[in-house]
Amino acid sequence: MAAYHRLCPSFPAVKVISDKRKKAIHARLNSGYTLTDFEQAFTKAERSRFLRGGNKNNWQADFDWLMKDGNLPKVLEGKYDDDSGTDYGRGEEGRYDGTVL
Repeated sequence: MAAYHRLCPSFPAVKVISDKRKKAIHARLNSGYTLTDFEQAFTKAERSRFLRGGNKNNWQADFDWLMKDGNLPKVLEGKYDDDSGTDYGRGEEGRYDGTVL
């Protein structure tokens, strides 16, 4: 948890390490992820405008979202990197929708 707080200062703080959170952490570790992987994911998440809330819905990732089995690999693979080619300010037709990043 210390790594998350240190590397993701823009994200909501984790105040309680619940059993559900412990299970998610253990599940990721048991599936082959390492503490280094967690640190890399946290670093990439903090650098991502989209995950910090720079999207049209102002949605922001949090610890629980990052620890989900389907989300951790996407973050590590760069899907949410600012230079990934994703255009977060465009609508379905590719026109600017007024989103300010």
